[in-house]
Formats: sequence, structure tokens, C-alpha cells
Amino acid sequence: QLVSLALLEKKSGELQRSDAAALLQRQLESWIDGNPPFCGIHYISSMECALRLIAVCHSLDLVRGKIIAPEQLWEKVLGMIYVHAELIHRRMSLYSSSGNHTIAECVGLVYAGILFPEFEKSKSWKKAGIRILGEEVDRQILPDGGGIERTVWYHLFVTDLCGLALALMKKYGEDGAANLEAGFSRATAYLNTMANNPDNLPAIGDSDNGYALSRYLRISWLDKYKPDKLTIFDKTGISVIRNEASNEILFFDHGPLGMAPGYGHGHADGLSVLLKCNDETLLHDPGTYTYTGDKDWRRYFRSTMAHNTVCVDGEDQAKQLATFMWKNGYNARLAYHNPGKEAVLLLAYHDGYFDTKGIIHWRGIIGLNEGGWIIWDYLHGNSEHTIYLNWHARNPGKENNNRYRLSGDHELEIVNGSSTLHAADNTSCIGWISDTYGIKCTGATISASYTGSLPYES
Repeated sequence: QLVSLALLEKKSGELQRSDAAALLQRQLESWIDGNPPFCGIHYISSMECALRLIAVCHSLDLVRGKIIAPEQLWEKVLGMIYVHAELIHRRMSLYSSSGNHTIAECVGLVYAGILFPEFEKSKSWKKAGIRILGEEVDRQILPDGGGIERTVWYHLFVTDLCGLALALMKKYGEDGAANLEAGFSRATAYLNTMANNPDNLPAIGDSDNGYALSRYLRISWLDKYKPDKLTIFDKTGISVIRNEASNEILFFDHGPLGMAPGYGHGHADGLSVLLKCNDETLLHDPGTYTYTGDKDWRRYFRSTMAHNTVCVDGEDQAKQLATFMWKNGYNARLAYHNPGKEAVLLLAYHDGYFDTKGIIHWRGIIGLNEGGWIIWDYLHGNSEHTIYLNWHARNPGKENNNRYRLSGDHELEIVNGSSTLHAADNTSCIGWISDTYGIKCTGATISASYTGSLPYES
């Protein structure tokens, strides 16, 4: 909230400005006094220390001329910066845990090393931060601009952090900015293809709705960016189809589970789709809701049943082991695509059920130029299974046996198999949607099911 208070000081009337700056200073001093070095929950996570360090630097710079008794405050802040930077440097998230946490920690070291050269350790902080950040940008921002963790929200988080570090390094003429700028450019192109602002990003993978610095930061968004009709991110495993006639966007997920070996922030959403029209979501990814609040809700929101794809025998495409760990990550591939004159055609498969059940799931997407979508599923295998095909929507209405109204003129029709409508209630997790971390709201799930021998198509 320090950055928000600093922005309020810049944007408000004189009285509110004075109050905002004073409140910022009181809160910061109170926090420093109440949290002695290395004691308490605020020193558990190196990433949180890095984000706090970055936020303090920006907020104090924004209200620099409004600080009361600056010598007293800066003495406390310098002690806090030193402790935070040293903790980050000694306890970085490396090896199998190196994901968005590592990027944040590197940027924290870059800030401390560049902005506080008086410290004896500043050169080592800066050197480690820039070196590891360069390595992680090459690894975590894929060649097509997507993120290795397979979560769109955390990719925005990483991209914003890289943009902040890039601006600081260029300002001070630090080496390594060119490599960082290339990764930042790839990532911003990816994000701007997915949405025109952060509020419209599709909910693919985990999200805790956290920000690199502030929800008002817009350094990763480009003016007048016009994506193509069909964009395929082959390394990330996402295809984006736009239909200008109907103002619809369909996202097709044909990528891996997440970042190996634990796949921590990934969801078992192989071959799932999301559909939007004029920024309204018609077919939802239900979101994340919680990490540690309730294990049953955590398990559901990242399960295969919670996504717009096929679920076999009620089991996930991979095995959930812990809150941030999966076993048996699957392979998924886009096998064919054709942006034809009358329709866009995509065909992909995944093998998440092959080792346990001998099943390969194929899905074809046809996007008609005049509007409308055809989604074809084929399960190749043998023996008898129960197949579930779920579609998650905000407030669908049933028109007849297998036809449902999603919103306005948009309808969904199930072909081959019986279907039911499950409205969210307190008896199960199905049907609930979480647009914001920690908050769930009622939705509904259209579920088509089939029990019998394979192969099967719908």
C-alpha cells in the first residue's frame, strides 16, 4: 500500500496529499520498528523481502520532498535495505525452485546494488542480481515470449519486474541491459496478444493477484498493439484465435503442465479452451481461489474437472502430490493448424491418461469466419471408461436437452452424450468461479458424460 499512498499524494488535493505522505511515513516507520531483522513472518520469504525493498524505494522517491525529519527516517530505511538485501543474497530461490520468486529476488538485489552504492556489499548484490537475472530471463521467458511456469498472471508479474530492472539498469548504464531488453520485448508481445490490459488476461494457471510494484503499473502494455487473427505460441503451448466479425477471442491450451520437475503453478488443463466476447468471459477457467486455505478447494481449482476439457473417470491428467507439486507431467502438442479463408482449424493432443489408462485425447477447434466455434473431441483407447466433458460459465440457462444459453445470443450445444447443469452450491466444489484470489463466487458447470467403450468422440 506504500506505492498507492505515494501515488495518492501525487494525484490528490493539498489536504489529502499531506495526509497520504504522512500516513506513508508513519506506516513505514511503524513496520520497521515492529519487525526487527530476521524475526517474524516478514523474513520467511526472500521474494517478499525483495518486493518490499522495491516498493519502499519507489514510494519514498515519489514523496521525497514531503518527508518529515528525513534524517531519522533514512537511517531506519538504510538499515532495512541492508538487512533485506543480505537475506535475499544468502537465501535465493535456486535450482528446482527457480521460478518467479528468483526473478523478484534478482531485481531486489539489482535495486539495492545500484541505488545504495555506499554499502560495502552493494557490488556483490548488483553482480549476483544482474548475472542470475540474465540467466533466468533466458530460461523463464521462452523464445515465443510466454512463461516457463505456464501461468499468465505470474508471467505479467515477471515481465513487470524485468521492465523495472531494465529501466533502472539503462538509467545507470549497467551492462546486461541488452539481454534483459530482448526478454522483456518477447514477453510484452506475448501479453499484449493475450489481452489489452491486465484486467482482461485469461486465467490460465495459478494467480494470487499480486503485483510486481502496483496494480497501476503499465510498463508491460503497448499502445495500439494489433494482434493477428491467429497467433500460435508453440513453445508455451497456447493458441489465440480472434474473430473480428463477432468480437470473440478463443484461447486454446495445448502446452505442458508447467515448469518441471514440480510443475508448481500449473493446472491440469490440457486442451482446455476459454472464450471471451467484448471482454466478457463466456467459457471460464474457474481460477485459483486459494493456495493454503483449504486443501479440497485447492485441489479442485487446479483439477481437470475444473477446466473446459475432457476428464476421464473423474481423475486428473496428472497426479496432485502437494499444494505446489504434481507427478507425471504430460506431453501436449499442436499437431496441425490452418488459418483458412472460411475457418481457422487447429488440432492437438495430450497423453496425460496414456500411462494409467492407455488413452490419448485429441481435440480439434474450428473457428468459423462468420462466427461460431466447433470443438471436436476424440479419445483413442480401449476398455470401458466414464468420460466427462465440462464447460464452465457464469450463469448459463438450459434451452433444451443439450442446448444452453451462455450469455446474450451465445449458445452452447452438446452433441453425442447426455448433459446436466450443475449450479454452484455448498454440496461440492463444482460450479464455483474465483476471479480474485481468496474470493469465490457462484457459477455453473455444463457437464456432458458418457460411459462405455473407447474410442469415443463428441
